[in-house]
Amino acid sequence: MYRMVFKMIDQLEQRRDDSSTDDTLTSLTSIETFLEEIKEMNFAILTEEEEVATKFPSILKLLIKKIKISR
Repeated sequence: MYRMVFKMIDQLEQRRDDSSTDDTLTSLTSIETFLEEIKEMNFAILTEEEEVATKFPSILKLLIKKIKISR
């Protein structure tokens, strides 16, 4: 994700002085696409975090049982 952010910043810096409407529209379209990609990545990360959070208590319970058995 960091790589994408820096790539977008570079593109924006290059187009900062463009006065053309087409160039501005292209820049805005690139930004919109970039933000959508970030949104999708964020959703995927949140989904993965939720899965881990729901599995962790089960793993913890299993470890506690194994510790009790090994005593």
